[in-house]
Amino acid sequence: MSETREKIESADESERTKVSQQRRLAEVLAENEKLTALVASIQDEVWFADTQKRFTLANPAALRAFTLGSSGDVDIEKLAADLEVFRPDGSPRPVEESPPLRALNGEVITNQEEIIRSPASGELRYRQVSSAPVKDVNGNIIGSVSVVRDITEQKRVEEALRQSQKDLSRAQAVGQIGSWRLALREDILTWSEENYRIFGVPEGTPMNYEGFLNIVHPDDRKYVDDKWQAALRGEEYDIEHRIVAHGSVRWVREKAFLEFDDGGELLSGFGITQDITDRKQTEEELRRFNETLEARVAERTALAQRRAHDLRRLAAELNEAEHRERKRLANLLHDDLQQLLLAVRLRLPLIVKADPDQLPRHCEQLDELIDECIRTSRNLTHELSPPVIQHGTLTDILEWLSEWFAEKYGLVVIVKTRNVTCNEPRDGASHVPEHLRVFLFQAVRELLFNVVKHSGTMKSRVTLSRQHDSLSIEVEDEGYGFDPKAVEACLQAPRGFGLFHIKERLDAMRAKLEIKATPRGGGCFKMIIPLDNEAGDSS
Repeated sequence: MSETREKIESADESERTKVSQQRRLAEVLAENEKLTALVASIQDEVWFADTQKRFTLANPAALRAFTLGSSGDVDIEKLAADLEVFRPDGSPRPVEESPPLRALNGEVITNQEEIIRSPASGELRYRQVSSAPVKDVNGNIIGSVSVVRDITEQKRVEEALRQSQKDLSRAQAVGQIGSWRLALREDILTWSEENYRIFGVPEGTPMNYEGFLNIVHPDDRKYVDDKWQAALRGEEYDIEHRIVAHGSVRWVREKAFLEFDDGGELLSGFGITQDITDRKQTEEELRRFNETLEARVAERTALAQRRAHDLRRLAAELNEAEHRERKRLANLLHDDLQQLLLAVRLRLPLIVKADPDQLPRHCEQLDELIDECIRTSRNLTHELSPPVIQHGTLTDILEWLSEWFAEKYGLVVIVKTRNVTCNEPRDGASHVPEHLRVFLFQAVRELLFNVVKHSGTMKSRVTLSRQHDSLSIEVEDEGYGFDPKAVEACLQAPRGFGLFHIKERLDAMRAKLEIKATPRGGGCFKMIIPLDNEAGDSS
């Protein structure tokens, strides 16, 4: 009975305490009617709680938020448990972290953000909660007051602004265009993320006009500063200049728009920066290409003019050579063959009148003269067009020239071949057209003539070799003191016919003529001729 009485008395005391605290809270609020009227008029939610963890009073905005009718008498813990409340990071917020409950323990909470799911619509709402304890004149906590502001629209605007800023940054990065603003009075330069990237400066680094000029290429700083000062006087600011970013030179285009206050005083400048390095590099490459192209055109034009001049001179020399050859043949026919035929004619009457005993001797002499005529005619035929050119291989042609020069001039010519297999003609003659064999015959003959005339030796070597799709013939002598540069200079300003003619024909066939000295100081001329269709068909 005693324990029961104590429990009843304790419950009565608790109830009396609760009623006393509620009465004191009501008295505090009633003492300030202006405060009550102000709380009722504001748009934010206002909640008053007692020490029994119950909302005992709420303004109309709070009642509408939770459809509580005209009373705010709600258990705080039950209301918090019924609601889905989340921290700003999206994790669930425990009931004990509720700002009104923490305020009853003496804490002051300012602008704590939380997310709740609206009981009316089920949508997520963002709120900002501030709570503080309410004390009586003795400093005892008799309740708490909480102000809740719905910041959902603000969050949506902030998110839209963040997304817009992100889209703008992406667009600037894609277009390589940054933006900037210069506050003239404060000398504060604000850059976008892309502008920092373009100038090679860590994002967030404080900037001003002088800092910007320090990044401009030293050779362009005066130009940029002069243009900016002119822009402040009303002129257009749309320039291209160089900067030094990350240790390398880059190009930018800058365009500015000036802003004024209502009194016409200049406040700031807003502008864009575009990275035009790629465009400038393309323009520079195009300029160099045009210069190179113009130089090549001029070079080819000069070469064509020189070739035309050389060909005209070559045509004249060909006519002169033809005339000399005709004259030589005429002299050969007159001095040799015609004289022999005249001797035959003079001996014919002697045969008729001769003593029968002398007839055999006259016939023998006549036969010798006729043999000499035949030999002279045959030599002339071989010299003009040896049959070996039509029917022999290149090796046969070279060996014929070796024998002819030995017999005619006493020049010893050693013929060698390289890279020859047993299963094909010794020099691949099946791949060498007749007109090319004629040219090589004439070229080697001209080179051997030069050995006889200029080398000071009567020994020479001719080497024929085959490498893949090319043919090479090398003519060298055992002389000394040969100067390849002097011969090259003569080919640039030709005065003779033979070697220049060889060089011209080789160029027309896309072939090469290499001129060098042997280790002993003799001359070495190497012709390298491609054996494809184009070279084979060149005439």
